[in-house]
Amino acid sequence: MIAFAAALRAGLLTTAVTMAAVLASFGSALGVERAAHLNLGVVIQAVVLALTLARVERNRATRAAAAGRARAPMALRLALLPVVAVAASEVGRLMIEHPNVGDVLFVLGISAGIWVRRFGPAASRLGTLATLPFIALLITPAVAAPSGSTRWWSALMAVIASFWVLTLHALAERLRLLPSTAAALGATAAQAEPAGTPASARPASARPAAGGWWRSPSTRMAAQMAVGLGAAFLVGRLAFPDHWPWLVVTAYIVAAGNRGRGDVAVKSVARLVGGAVGTVAATAAIATAPAHSARTVVAIFVVLAVAQCLRTVHYAFWAAGVTSVLALLYGYFGLTAGHMLAERLAAMAVGSVLAVAAAWLVLPVRSRDFARSRLARALAALTDLLLAVARAETGAVAAHRAAFLDAVGELELIAGTLAARRLVSRAARRPAPCLADAVEAVRGCREAVDALALAVADA
Repeated sequence: MIAFAAALRAGLLTTAVTMAAVLASFGSALGVERAAHLNLGVVIQAVVLALTLARVERNRATRAAAAGRARAPMALRLALLPVVAVAASEVGRLMIEHPNVGDVLFVLGISAGIWVRRFGPAASRLGTLATLPFIALLITPAVAAPSGSTRWWSALMAVIASFWVLTLHALAERLRLLPSTAAALGATAAQAEPAGTPASARPASARPAAGGWWRSPSTRMAAQMAVGLGAAFLVGRLAFPDHWPWLVVTAYIVAAGNRGRGDVAVKSVARLVGGAVGTVAATAAIATAPAHSARTVVAIFVVLAVAQCLRTVHYAFWAAGVTSVLALLYGYFGLTAGHMLAERLAAMAVGSVLAVAAAWLVLPVRSRDFARSRLARALAALTDLLLAVARAETGAVAAHRAAFLDAVGELELIAGTLAARRLVSRAARRPAPCLADAVEAVRGCREAVDALALAVADA
């Protein structure tokens, strides 16, 4: 109960900081849009960038603290996103004027951002940031897409979103509303790896994948994303000419950040269920609302806040929230015809099927392999923690606790998939050891680890 209350409080604080950055970006972008007489596409781009960048920033801060490394300077992060935003805006123009060329470039941009993760943490951060403007481009309705004359304004929107996200997160850390990376870095000094540590003694995650280039998880994920998105564009353009973005968005959401083929399958079900509920609810809510209604804008931000807060409870809530926001956004521009509902739901179903097929047929990764590697990492951190306690190394205890909690956080991401696999095995009456049991056992150690670290600090 105590752990749940702490998690809920942390989730509410994170949501508050994220929505503050989103609303500040919205207000700033809207002021620029009205002053320069632009279209609302640039405002939507700023909001989507702020929302996605806030999650990336929080995840990066957590992992940097656990790994004992500093984040990239704020100036570098402020400079990267605008450059990519201009390129993404040009791709968006091509998707309208030359669909085949634009679609291919979009697929290559997203896939390249995933593939570069194989070159280490720095490249991974770069690739993740590079995909954000493309995601914003995909969510923006065609009627509000930035034209060639506004492509440079997209860079300003990226600067606005980056400024508010980074500034408010830094302020929240200084006020201790969010965990501070700087404080954690001081505690991890004792954990630094000796220069002479052989490669065989390092964690598996720190070593390059053995075998051919295609064995790298990032390479496999990039190939799966390329095939899934390519098929989604092809089928969407042909079978759903009016709603192909829904199909492509679904294929991306289901495949993004996948942790094995089982995870993609479970996520697709959550996406379908949550998306169907969100689409129906949003379509019904705006059926009587006029186009360009201020009530629709308010509803969008309310749904975003609720979905962001409930995301840690279950992915279906986030899927429902994102789909509701998309439906509300299209409704704001007057695209709310009731007969489109069935077509939108069909597009989401097809997008899910294509993403699952790509994950299972193109260089598949087993979810249990991902779970085993994260279990090994969590157990190694727990072992190091106990050894540090035995040696009375107070600073190292805090560092190993952070590493353990980070590994458990990654296990949380696969826990639902493993629980579903266990349910299927039991329904089929196939008694066998389940990784879900091991994951639950490790997750159950969090309170004991926190109590132990607190006792060491007090002593």
